[in-house]
Amino acid sequence: MIKQVCLVSAGLLLVVANATASGSYRLTIAKPKTETRSAMDRDKYSLGQQVFNGKAKLTAQSDLEVQKPRLEKCQAGLPKGVAKSKSLPALAGKLSEEQLAALEYFLGERYPAKN
Repeated sequence: MIKQVCLVSAGLLLVVANATASGSYRLTIAKPKTETRSAMDRDKYSLGQQVFNGKAKLTAQSDLEVQKPRLEKCQAGLPKGVAKSKSLPALAGKLSEEQLAALEYFLGERYPAKN
C-alpha cells in the first residue's frame, strides 16, 4: 500500500512539474558570457584600427630595424585585396611600441590567421 501511494505521488509530482500554463517553456539558468572584452582590449583594438586607417598621430621616432620585420609579418597576414591597398612596412620607424602592439592586436582580431 505504501509503495502504491509513493508511486502515485511521484507520478502526480512529475505531471505537475511538466505542466505549464503558457506552452512548453522550460526554466533555464542564465549562463554567463564566456568571452567578455575588457576596456583595455577595446582601447587597444580602437588604437590599432586608427593606426591601420591612418587616423592616428604618428609622431614617435622608433627603431626602423625592429619595427620593419614585425610590420612585414603583419602585411603578409592580410588578405590579398587588403594587402594591395595597404603598405604596413611604410609605417616602420613612425610608430610607438604601444601603437605597433595595438596594430598587431587589431589585425589579429580583424583578420585572424587561417590554419
